[in-house]
Amino acid sequence: VVEYSPDNGTTWDVLEEDLTAKTADIDWSELSGAGANKSLVRILVTDGINTTIATSPAFTVATSKPEVFIDEPQANDTFEKGEDILFDGEGFDDLDGELVGGSIKWESDKDGVIGVGESVTSRKLSIGTHTIKLTASNSVGVSEVATITINVVAATETGDAGSTSGSLSSSSGD
Repeated sequence: VVEYSPDNGTTWDVLEEDLTAKTADIDWSELSGAGANKSLVRILVTDGINTTIATSPAFTVATSKPEVFIDEPQANDTFEKGEDILFDGEGFDDLDGELVGGSIKWESDKDGVIGVGESVTSRKLSIGTHTIKLTASNSVGVSEVATITINVVAATETGDAGSTSGSLSSSSGD
């Protein structure tokens, strides 16, 4: 059995088992580390009665970037100024699992920070084309970004009785 630990032996993941050859092909790019000199590999060999364990010295495996996805809004969606816009996305990291709360940040290139968390609603975006950026960061500070472009246009008057735009005038007949 060949096992890998990203955290100095606190946890172990099986990379290969039931080997009959003297070598194993490991795709190191698929592994994520927790920091400098914290990764270990150990090999467990048995003849059915006796088991021998050999553990490597600690080494460094670079921490992989999180995966980040924007679910809402969709690319090139158009919204009216003042309309509620739902920003919904997710981040996942090999080291931390699901990234939540302050690990997720929404920004507009025109208006700055929109909010933090997986789901944020805003009606404060200015008129124009916005590049929306969702940044997911793991516990060791490695981040990844997803972007989309949306458009905010001037609100149209509907003429509804409940409308707050326009003017009201009255005249009285004598």
